[in-house]
Amino acid sequence: MVALDRTVAVLPSPPPITDEAFALLAAAGTQVTVISNLAATAVRTFLIRHGLDEHVRHFAARTRPDRAALPPAPDLITAAIRERAAPARSCLFVGSADLDLTAARAAGVDTIRYRRRATAPTAEPPATPPPNPWFDALAGEPSIARR
Repeated sequence: MVALDRTVAVLPSPPPITDEAFALLAAAGTQVTVISNLAATAVRTFLIRHGLDEHVRHFAARTRPDRAALPPAPDLITAAIRERAAPARSCLFVGSADLDLTAARAAGVDTIRYRRRATAPTAEPPATPPPNPWFDALAGEPSIARR
């Protein structure tokens, strides 16, 4: 898990729409919280490195190697809700992975699923590592699934 955490911290920049979406949400008074299965230090590094930290009010991430606290368990999401002292019904979880959406629903949070638009396969494999699926999902068209 530690090697993956280090790799994510140095991935290429997320799509520009990520910063735009976070900025619009923050400007509208929305408290943006990032929740990740990755180590807290990797999440913090990624947000700062890509300038996303200015829009993110809080983040919840793995602080120990306890896999039982990861999705589909709602632990990270419920911890973020408790920390922000916000009722679950006032929160919205945006994600692309089934386990993450299941965890959000178990925490009593409405969800929106983002799916990447299908593209034709390329002849050459990409020269850079694949982007983080969570941030990459923001660049696609939304497929809304409310609980």
